[in-house]
Amino acid sequence: MYIPIVPRLRRSATLRPDVQIGTDVDLGSGRHTPVFGRDGQDVYADCFDTNHGARWKKGADAGDALVINKKVFDYQLSDYVEIGRSNGDEPNQLQYKGQLSARGVSPVQLEPFYDLANYGPAAFAGMRPTRPRFSGMEALQGLQSLSVPLHEKVKEFKHNVHSLKGIGNNYLALQFDYGNLISDVIGFVKETHDIGKQIKQLIRDNGQLVKRRIELAADSNTTTSSEHNYSAFNQTFVSQAYVDVPLIEETLLYEKRIWASASFRYHLPDLPQFPLVADLGATLYGIKANFSNIWKVIPWSWLVDWYANVGPVLSNMQDTLDFRLVAERFYLMGEQKLTQTRKASGTFVQLNTKNPISVAASAVTTYHVKQRLPGNPFGLGSNPEPLDNFQLAIMGSLGLSKLPG
Repeated sequence: MYIPIVPRLRRSATLRPDVQIGTDVDLGSGRHTPVFGRDGQDVYADCFDTNHGARWKKGADAGDALVINKKVFDYQLSDYVEIGRSNGDEPNQLQYKGQLSARGVSPVQLEPFYDLANYGPAAFAGMRPTRPRFSGMEALQGLQSLSVPLHEKVKEFKHNVHSLKGIGNNYLALQFDYGNLISDVIGFVKETHDIGKQIKQLIRDNGQLVKRRIELAADSNTTTSSEHNYSAFNQTFVSQAYVDVPLIEETLLYEKRIWASASFRYHLPDLPQFPLVADLGATLYGIKANFSNIWKVIPWSWLVDWYANVGPVLSNMQDTLDFRLVAERFYLMGEQKLTQTRKASGTFVQLNTKNPISVAASAVTTYHVKQRLPGNPFGLGSNPEPLDNFQLAIMGSLGLSKLPG
């Protein structure tokens, strides 16, 4: 038996001291000032683990919530340069010899996914071995659209294009009537080809541990910006040292990924071979008269499921009752990564020769957050993902269909 222990925050870091990267020289005063900077990579990490020290045990759910924060600072210095600066009438009185470093980014703190638990019901529903492969009841309900002759539908479609309300109705008809019908036919043909294999697999895995994994969400976003600024480098000089104003280019890349994994065990009804195969076939085709399938054919239930996870919770409860389905391990995982890259470039006056010399350096900061959370297949909550373009189009069409006239 696993007994939880007190949460602990652990920190680790790979730090290096600043090193001398150059020297400022003032010939007038005879002053030689060392310039320090960072080169290479620094790593900071902390881990908040409510289960530190616990080991995974076979058949036992020993894990708990875990959050890992990691920051990586990667500095790439310029090549060695010698820059001459004129101060009044004295040439090369002010000099710099060494490397330049790009100005780094300001610290950013990525927050964990506070709504990660809301993915639990949908993740469980998508991974469970006994899930329906086809929505038979919904397909049968969709056949009602064929009760109206096709030529009348075409006539109605042509009439509707003359108003915004009609355009909304046309779009809804295409998506919910004919779009769903075509999708159902394709799905039925595909699943019928594999249904026998799936039934045999369910019978073979009865009472065994079945491992599943599912990707729930993934996204990435890149933004870029650039500006000319004398502070592009950490080392700044008098204006005579510059041929032009240095350029700073910044790229911001945000990536996220959410997934889940689980180990299931289920027990099929104790039935003779033929009734058992028939029952499993009805389950996989989604035509059993149970709470989960009835919910799907209730008007507007699809809209409710866009904003809440009622449907997945009902389907999870149904399989728990029908097949004594349990998840011995069920975890939700989230990962975020924010990469900020700054590239500095500029042209300076070379010492002695006075020729222009190009200089470039970069600073990359990566913020990484990983987290794990035990999943709950029955937790009612809001949909953590925003509506996609198709769903937004449906909502817009619903609004148009309610216009007068």
